[in-house]
Amino acid sequence: MKKKVVIMLLALFGMCMLGSFSHEPIRSCTKEDEKSYESQSYTWKNQMSNTSGTVTGYKKEDGTLLLPVKEIVESSGYVMEECPRCGKDEVYCKEDEDAAGKGHYFVNWYQALLSYSVSDQTVELSAANEKIDGKTYGPVDLFLNMGLNVNVEEEKKVITVSSNLIEAAYFYSSTCDTCEKTEKFLRELEQKYPNLNIHKYNIYEVENYDLLVEYGKVYQLSEEKKGFTPSLFISDEVLIGAEIEHKLEEKVKDYSEGPATTILNDAEQESTLEGKNVWVQLAAAVGLGFVNGLSPCSLSIFLFLLSLLLVSKEQMMRCGMSFLAGKTVMFFLLGTILYNVMNSINMTAFSRWMNVAMIVFAVCFALLNLLDFFKARAEKYGDMNLQLPKKVKKMNYAMLKWGNQFSAAKWGAVILFGIGMIVSTGEFLCTGQIYLSSIVIMVQKGTDGMIPTLLLAVYSISFVLPLLILMIVVYFGKKVFGMSEAVLEKIPWIKLISAVLFVGMALYLIFA
Repeated sequence: MKKKVVIMLLALFGMCMLGSFSHEPIRSCTKEDEKSYESQSYTWKNQMSNTSGTVTGYKKEDGTLLLPVKEIVESSGYVMEECPRCGKDEVYCKEDEDAAGKGHYFVNWYQALLSYSVSDQTVELSAANEKIDGKTYGPVDLFLNMGLNVNVEEEKKVITVSSNLIEAAYFYSSTCDTCEKTEKFLRELEQKYPNLNIHKYNIYEVENYDLLVEYGKVYQLSEEKKGFTPSLFISDEVLIGAEIEHKLEEKVKDYSEGPATTILNDAEQESTLEGKNVWVQLAAAVGLGFVNGLSPCSLSIFLFLLSLLLVSKEQMMRCGMSFLAGKTVMFFLLGTILYNVMNSINMTAFSRWMNVAMIVFAVCFALLNLLDFFKARAEKYGDMNLQLPKKVKKMNYAMLKWGNQFSAAKWGAVILFGIGMIVSTGEFLCTGQIYLSSIVIMVQKGTDGMIPTLLLAVYSISFVLPLLILMIVVYFGKKVFGMSEAVLEKIPWIKLISAVLFVGMALYLIFA
């Protein structure tokens, strides 16, 4: 044992002696090394935040200038702090916590690299970062990767910080096959050019569709190019469809030679605009649903049901409410099915023609309602154009008579609920034009998320409101026959209101 200890001590002594005679002694990174760099003071001006100050930089032996990361990035609107999970120096944007649209940057001085994370993906970029006196320092290349252009004037000892981002606005549709392929290409391009910041908008969100329309105006696009997806706006040009893959990389390389991309979106304004749009759409859904519920087809059938249920007012309210609930549910289901079917079709490819078709549709129904207005004034109700076919009317009346037999029974309300659903399906032939038009406009305008469901529900409830008011009036003593006479007197005005509504819809489609 003693022999082994002696051998180890002799070996250790030999290594020390060898090191003392070596021309390249073994060294560790200490503060002595850090101080060996030449420190220089610089005045910096940040053109992005219009701020200025002084920083200390360190010149390495090879002439590379190392600048303090924290001072440069924080003056440019970023936050720099230590990641609580990994301990790395983390940089992100103050406004949306998404630095240059890429994710969080991690400045790893001990690994001498810069990386940024996009969801679960990490992209590594070359940057010779170091730690001096407890702070992270990096070369100009580090800031370039973050989208910051740092220009150093050695003679004047002045540093100018400006944006190095290449901005673009990309509009796509979630039902577009070409868009999916383009999206893959854009992801690859963003990895290749870290300072490429592409703002992406799905036009099936109402505010994004409106934004696409605004871009079309600003970039003065021709009619055939407006509203097309995929579209990408960069510098002073718009690339559409296959042009994105063929021309975008060249535009990225030459970006500094042309004007900067016009970025129209403002998160705060968009949020306000979206809130206003929702309230406007809700008000429109209430108004359109209520007017549509005044349809003579709907009113006459419900008055017939009330006349059958007048044996008992309580029975009338119970079965009448059940009937209206059935109509509401079926109208909502029909609207949901139609919306989902139309939303699954890529309408952007022929959006212009769809718009023209909807304008023609609205004008035609405005004229038909106007003709019915004159026929109703002449009391020629049977000659009106927009009414249920006679066979459908007879079937509805027969179902109501059959259902009335069970109105006093325990399951009477359930049976009337089912009849309400069936009757509303047939009534859709007479009352569905406004509803269908509203759904098409929702799809065209890119309403997304829970908003379509909310609008369809509000529309369906508003549709039965006139019938509910009618039932309450009868419940408090008004004769059904008298109400029928009153409805007949109002039919001309109902038709005139419907005509004006379709004219307004046509004008909205033309000028919106």
